[in-house]
Amino acid sequence: MERLTVQTPTGAALKLNNPSTEQEAREQLMEAYKVAINKLAAYEDAEEYGLLLFPPIKPGTTVWVLEKKLGSNKYDFVRERFVNSFGFSTDGYSNMQLMVPEGQYPYPVDDIYQEFDKIGKTVFLTRAEAEAVLEGGKQ
Repeated sequence: MERLTVQTPTGAALKLNNPSTEQEAREQLMEAYKVAINKLAAYEDAEEYGLLLFPPIKPGTTVWVLEKKLGSNKYDFVRERFVNSFGFSTDGYSNMQLMVPEGQYPYPVDDIYQEFDKIGKTVFLTRAEAEAVLEGGKQ
């Protein structure tokens, strides 16, 4: 979808197509205004119905996750993963699919799904943060 706006030194503005006259600029501005209002209405409708998702991080972001060894009831180690996609769980929570970079382990590692509120608790943006929580036992 093509952007309708541009950033200027004084703020956002509707994007025009290099008008050659003042009249052409007015016509383009009115058309851009109509399109922008319809797009804003669609976003507001989506927000009203709970369809907008504002992920706290972008796909492709590397994260470090506290994980448990098989049979353990506590977090034992930190594993590097990356955010592959976002979605909703069946109970309506926003979540992110976390995958292991291909070839990082000689054995298969399952993808996991974590809710956004796990960031800063069991999912971290730096290895140092994850290891500090693991070593400090704050889980």
